[in-house]
Amino acid sequence: MHKPAIQQQSPRIARAILSFCLPTNLREAVLGDFEEEFSRKHRHSPIKAKLWYYAHALHNSAVFCYHERGKPMVFLISAVFFILWTILIAALSSHSLWDFINIPSAAYILPPALALAIGSTSLQALKDSAYLSCNDTDINDPYRIAQARLFLQVAAKHSLTIGALAVLLGWISMGLNIEDWSQAGPALAVSLLALMYGIIMKIVFDTAEKRIEGKYCAQ
Repeated sequence: MHKPAIQQQSPRIARAILSFCLPTNLREAVLGDFEEEFSRKHRHSPIKAKLWYYAHALHNSAVFCYHERGKPMVFLISAVFFILWTILIAALSSHSLWDFINIPSAAYILPPALALAIGSTSLQALKDSAYLSCNDTDINDPYRIAQARLFLQVAAKHSLTIGALAVLLGWISMGLNIEDWSQAGPALAVSLLALMYGIIMKIVFDTAEKRIEGKYCAQ
C-alpha cells in the first residue's frame, strides 16, 4: 500500500517576507506559483529547492517593496538603521552591550508615553499613526490625519519628559542613600538609561510624524 505523498512546505520566513511585500491583488497567485515550483524542485533536491525559494522570494520581495512600499520601507529601514547604529556606538563605548540594555527602564518610558498620547487623542489615532507611517495608502479624512500627527507629537514629547523624570527619580534615590555610594552608581546609570530610551523614542516618533506631515501637508 503506497503512502500518500506529503506536501512539502516552503520556507516559512521567506514566504512571510514575500507575502508582506506582494500587493494584495497578486499575493495569492504569486505565492501559489512559488509553492508549485518549490514542490517540483523539492522532489529532486530539497536543499536546492529551499535555496531557490529563498533567492527568488527575497529578490521578488525587494522588487515589490521598492514599487509598492517604497516610502514606508524607507521609513522603517531608517528607523531600524538608527537603532542599530545607536547599539553599535554603545557597544564600542563599553565592555559589554548589556550595560545599555535595561528592560525596566524601557518599560518605564514607552507604556506611559503611549497611554498619555491615547488619552490626548484616541486609540484610533494610535492605529492610524502606525498605518500612515508604514503604508502609502491614502486616508481621505483630514481629522484622522491630524489626530494621528497629534498622537505622535504627544508621544514624542512625553517620551522625553518621562525620561527626564526618571533622571530626577534616580537623583532622589541617590540622595536617600548618600551614605552608601555603592548604590549611587547603579541608580544614576538606570535613570540615565531611561533618559536615553526616551530620547530614542522621541526621535522615532518625531520621524514618523514628519513622514505623515510631508505626505499630506505638502500636498
